[in-house]
Amino acid sequence: SGEKIFTELNKMGFTGLKLAQGDSIWMGGIKKLDEDGKLHIQLSMAAYEKDFYRLYSNMNTILNKDKYETDHLRVDAVKLFADGVPFGKTMYIKDTYPNSDHHGVPFEKPEVLIEKIVKYNGMGLPVMVHSTGDAGADVVITATEKAMEKYGAEKVRALRNHIAHNVIVDPNDYERMITTNVIMEFSPSFWFPRPIIDQAEADLGYEMLQKVWPFGTTARSGANVAIGADWNQAQCDPFINTETLVTRRAPGATEDDPILGPENAASLETVLEAYTMGGAYSMYMEDEIGSIEVGKRANFIVLNKNLFEIPENEIHKAFVKETYFEGEQVYKGVTKVSF
Repeated sequence: SGEKIFTELNKMGFTGLKLAQGDSIWMGGIKKLDEDGKLHIQLSMAAYEKDFYRLYSNMNTILNKDKYETDHLRVDAVKLFADGVPFGKTMYIKDTYPNSDHHGVPFEKPEVLIEKIVKYNGMGLPVMVHSTGDAGADVVITATEKAMEKYGAEKVRALRNHIAHNVIVDPNDYERMITTNVIMEFSPSFWFPRPIIDQAEADLGYEMLQKVWPFGTTARSGANVAIGADWNQAQCDPFINTETLVTRRAPGATEDDPILGPENAASLETVLEAYTMGGAYSMYMEDEIGSIEVGKRANFIVLNKNLFEIPENEIHKAFVKETYFEGEQVYKGVTKVSF
């Protein structure tokens, strides 16, 4: 149930989330939880344009979102898809896959997706677009540029169109990401060396594999970055994710263990900034949440260890002792909760 999952997420230190899916059933359920005083998390929803599984349209729901929104649930964007995934070569990339002339598979014709993004931005609706490949991201950025030309640069920049996943990123597009003010979100649940990466290597080849999920490089470019969980089956623990973002190795690994794209590593400060203020910015709430400041909502956690005072390969063991939501303690524990 929603109540159970949001409570579990509180135990891992989450006080705010951007939901990359949703429909009227989700909205109604979350609204009821909030009205019953059982929702201790700030939610920003990018509702599906068309349901991913059953293909029904959600646009009427999105246009009537006022019916569902509460102070803790904001329906902020339309969820769209640019391409597939790295596994099975459906990720849409500018380069070709090894030993082929294949660039992957756009989810729908790029010109159709561009038209949709421009249309929704014109309605004042941001988009959150699933895009694993750099060619997919290019479509979203191009659409955002077109919307800026049509409706005014600042108006569209303020929408903060969101590109989700970014497995392969073209460094030549960094300036365009900054100009369009898109959010580049990375999902660190997959990238340390383990079986799923072996599968990716079978499709991408060793050379391309070293470029996957370039979080550190993108953050250093000055583009907006945020961190996502990717999908229901993915690792959600922010401390495991934080460690692997910093080390690019498996949790607890030593310097002798395999490393994946070391130049894409990030500092601990950068990762924590992306997990806190980066997330708040992507939710349009940087003035209310994301840091501990006078006048903000007092959403914060107390950890068992100072992450800056322990070895990098022990960050994954850290856990939450207390979680506060709007100044109220909503969790207290003495052991690690993880999934």
